Amino acid sequence: MNLRLVSFILLFMLSNAEAVNYRDGSITYLYGDNFAVEPEEQQTLTFEYVAAWDNFSFFMFIDAKDYKDGGDSRYGEFSPRYNLSDYGKQGLVNKLYLAATLERGSSDVSSNLFGFGVDLNSEFFNFANLTLYQRNDPDVPDYGYQLTGVWSFDTQIGEVPLTIDGFFDWTFANDEGADNLHFNPQIKLDMKKWFGGNTKWYLGIEYDFWSNKFAIEDTAGFDTDQNTWSFLAKWHF
Repeated sequence: MNLRLVSFILLFMLSNAEAVNYRDGSITYLYGDNFAVEPEEQQTLTFEYVAAWDNFSFFMFIDAKDYKDGGDSRYGEFSPRYNLSDYGKQGLVNKLYLAATLERGSSDVSSNLFGFGVDLNSEFFNFANLTLYQRNDPDVPDYGYQLTGVWSFDTQIGEVPLTIDGFFDWTFANDEGADNLHFNPQIKLDMKKWFGGNTKWYLGIEYDFWSNKFAIEDTAGFDTDQNTWSFLAKWHF
């Protein structure tokens, strides 16, 4: 990742620690099988962190994957955004923001995304937002576009409290590779609500659908369409 930008964000966090409106960190363990392109069986440890101030926020995560065959890979994203307008709680749109995402990973994975997004007003969702990016790989002269949606809502089945959240990335008009759709929701049992205590933690499953995974076109000789489930355990701190 861009070390100067990361250093700036860390310094901003430290100098404004008391002014932060919201922050949350978590660690997730995933185990699944039937993955495409990569080794079929894998386990993943994910660190996530989000923080928000009045006009600035960021989200980041780092995946550490280990494969049954002994290999491994690393991947992370860093996504700052700056609020341009606040429309309040009336109407469909709550906020308009300028957004960026830096993607970095093993095997020289490197993409920079810049665009605009909106936070949506909804009584049903804890949060929901849409962001339209132009994405660029520094090593490829062309570019593509990506629509990203993120959401979270709480529900209940009988006495069982559930949180359902996730994201989708739809990459289109993509000169860097094949157009693709990555849809990745999690269905989680809220163990804190069910059993009580002070720690927010979850058990559940993650569904992962990814057409033309890694922007590699699916062919008869090479299946790049992913459709699989994983067990998950998640702890917040």
